[in-house]
Amino acid sequence: RHIPAFWSKEDMDSLAGSHVGRAAIKRNVKCSQYARNLIKACEACELDSACTPTPELWRWANTLAKSRTFTVPNFNSKQFDEEFPWGCCLGEYTDDEEPDFGGPEDDLLIMVPLADMVNHRYAYDGDESATCEWGLQRDSGDFVIRSVCNIESGDELSMSYGSLTSPASLINYGFVPNKPAHWYASSDFEYTVLNLQIDDLLGLETQGRGGSKMPDEEPLLLRAQRSESGAAQKKVLWMRDERDFTKFGWATGARELRIGVGNVGSGTTLLSLLRLIVMTPMELEGVVGEDDEGGTEDDELEPAGGLVRDPISLRNEVSAMKLLHAVVDQHLEKFPNSLEFDLALIATGTLQDGTEISENQLNGLRIVVGEKRVLEHLKAISLMALKYLDAAKSSFNGGLYYPVFLETLLQAPSGLKTEDVSMFDPSDFID
Repeated sequence: RHIPAFWSKEDMDSLAGSHVGRAAIKRNVKCSQYARNLIKACEACELDSACTPTPELWRWANTLAKSRTFTVPNFNSKQFDEEFPWGCCLGEYTDDEEPDFGGPEDDLLIMVPLADMVNHRYAYDGDESATCEWGLQRDSGDFVIRSVCNIESGDELSMSYGSLTSPASLINYGFVPNKPAHWYASSDFEYTVLNLQIDDLLGLETQGRGGSKMPDEEPLLLRAQRSESGAAQKKVLWMRDERDFTKFGWATGARELRIGVGNVGSGTTLLSLLRLIVMTPMELEGVVGEDDEGGTEDDELEPAGGLVRDPISLRNEVSAMKLLHAVVDQHLEKFPNSLEFDLALIATGTLQDGTEISENQLNGLRIVVGEKRVLEHLKAISLMALKYLDAAKSSFNGGLYYPVFLETLLQAPSGLKTEDVSMFDPSDFID
């Protein structure tokens, strides 16, 4: 009942506007479609009705297989060093010692009743670390849970389910953990997924939705004409980038980008995509170049996400940051309430009508708050970058130091807030 697949409409409303909410709905729709096909197949085989699952039963079984199984190596298809009799256990090996467990295609999913009742804690979380680890005994094939510390009588047993992010924890297991003390710097505990449509972005760029017109910008009509002349080439580069991140390699002009606070890689990819969108034909030619016949050697180019990883001009960077601001606003508009409103609900524990917030609704709000914090972080980056660029227009040092300043913003581990913008003084970096 705590996994979103079984939530009521009231509980699902707490995820409105979020990536996790959309993912949960998509998973339920896919599960229902599979159930209908399975029922048709059973009927075609003229199986007894007792052998034909109902959609509800299939959803229960499918969720059980996702949330109550352990992934273990298939010993019959792998080679293991005699020094490591355990098939999979946490914190056991260093990078130099870890044996080769093969690929995911060799893994097995197994159910272990009772063992699946042990709650999750991260393996490395200070005083909150897991008290047990689990694995397969190689010589016997037994599933074993063993302690990693002294456990007093009556203490709760716990083990790590892996490096779970906040969204993955909710959608797969039905809980939202606190961020562990020792989290991987390159991974996103909380994140959002930006839905980027190239036609929408080109529309935002030509409409000037990124913010007020800068003094050195072209008139709106001329900008639209110039942008349209390079739109086809931008789409070619965009589609190539999208195919690299699409399951079947099909490009439709849509790109989903997962991004969290402090993830420099995702932030750099996002800015590269936006810089491409706002390029003038002259800037595009400077980055792409021409072949001997006046065309572009597209096959030799980087995809859009890696093509413009560094700033190329003041005009382009200002436009890209304005476009980032507009993209964030678009995603924030999908939520019915503000970040402050959600935080107030969590603090009081009651809805506006005085009803007590359920555990599912509380978990939904925590997910939504996490996504909004990431979006607020991105908005603060755009505003602080614009403030810096405006102050650095006539400063050689300002332009020289901007890439370092931008990377500092992208890797900020605790997240930036919009109120940080008012306190930011560009002269601290420029002078």
